[in-house]
Amino acid sequence: MLMGVVAPASAAPFEDDPAEALEALSIPPQTRIDWALGLARSQHPEATRPINLIGAADKADDVAARVAAVYGWLALNEHRHAQGLNSALHDRQPAAPRPVVHAAALAARETGVDPGYLLRVAKAESGLNPDARAPTSTATGLFQMLDQTWLLTLKASADLIGLHLKPDTIRINARGAAVVADPVTRALLLDLRRDPRLSAQMTGALTRSNAQALRSATGRQPGPGDLYAAHVLGPSGAAVLAAAVRVAPQLKAAALFAAAARTNHGLFYDRAGRAVSVSALAQHFRAVGEGA
Repeated sequence: MLMGVVAPASAAPFEDDPAEALEALSIPPQTRIDWALGLARSQHPEATRPINLIGAADKADDVAARVAAVYGWLALNEHRHAQGLNSALHDRQPAAPRPVVHAAALAARETGVDPGYLLRVAKAESGLNPDARAPTSTATGLFQMLDQTWLLTLKASADLIGLHLKPDTIRINARGAAVVADPVTRALLLDLRRDPRLSAQMTGALTRSNAQALRSATGRQPGPGDLYAAHVLGPSGAAVLAAAVRVAPQLKAAALFAAAARTNHGLFYDRAGRAVSVSALAQHFRAVGEGA
């Protein structure tokens, strides 16, 4: 995606006119987005929260201005030009480990969700890797939140992380899906999943929402296993799983949750390739949620 894209050495310095310099590169918009996000992590690791950038880009009237805002936020010095930009991307070093434990503790304080639970979920979902990406879905970050789950949670709880978006930045369509019209803003919002603190805060907010939904659906207080089931299957899926365990514990979980089984093969099939029962799946969710 980034490799093999060579920027012309003659391009104007970004500090003179970012939008004009970007246009001179003649690079596809998605690659420009990737460049900006890659530089945010490699050149300025201390600036890991592009909240102010998103707020500024949200007010821009056109995509070129939004992309220019991305590069402006990176604070490239007055001597950097396109060739240097390209070299920086190629020479980029892996990011250092981030304070995941601190992120979970902060999220717990703000949302009331057990920090131990958040850490157990992060370990199960990503191996505590903030940059983890699932090969079979859009799941990204410590808690492997899907694009839609993340955007819907941001729509409901962005104020928790100090991200004050205009009401129509993320809109909900007739099918209940979250839609962000501008591709630059969408990419930046989704990339926030890579920030441990923001990811933990949003997962805490989602867990709190799931707990309320499960209480309404089941009439009881959900345990850690129920909450983790809701994290993976959604609250309605977790309620269906709990009911299935009561009435048909040996039912194959993959038959009940076919879509989830396609993207989470290891959860629904054992090492020998045999489909696990709903009872076994629920037991796994309890083991992760409770730390058993």
